[in-house]
Amino acid sequence: DERASPRGAPPSRRPTSPPSVSADGASGPKKTVHPDGRWEENFPDGRRVVHYANGTVKETAPKGSCLVTFGNGDIKRTLADGRVEYYYAEVDTWHTSYPAGLEVYHFPSGQTEAHYGDGSKEILFADGVARRVQPNGEQESDVDASLLSAHIRAPRPRPVGV
Repeated sequence: DERASPRGAPPSRRPTSPPSVSADGASGPKKTVHPDGRWEENFPDGRRVVHYANGTVKETAPKGSCLVTFGNGDIKRTLADGRVEYYYAEVDTWHTSYPAGLEVYHFPSGQTEAHYGDGSKEILFADGVARRVQPNGEQESDVDASLLSAHIRAPRPRPVGV
């Protein structure tokens, strides 16, 4: 069933039962039910969707991207470029991990933070104030928001498919 989550969060997708397997072998997805309770759909375009008994749904695209929707409303999206976007439904927060080690957090308050591998941080507050924090955490300096990295100025991820 599709249920809307609070604060505009993405709906959770919980299958109630596997679809029936078509007897005519039409060009739709090939559906397989496994003994452990999971069932999967393999589409002609190469997409694969696996539905687990606990409500988790994993959708894999032919070019390597993957979307996992968990029963608790969390979402994990792995993109072909190596980025991983994780949505924590309970706290309405997005966390994006980049291959080079950058971690970007988008909070429901509108605050965005970028955490770099060297320990430095950039923070863009909802009111537009921008701050850089040095790796030792002692030196903070307010800066013009236009001087922050493009990653922190990027819009909050959206709950769309792979």
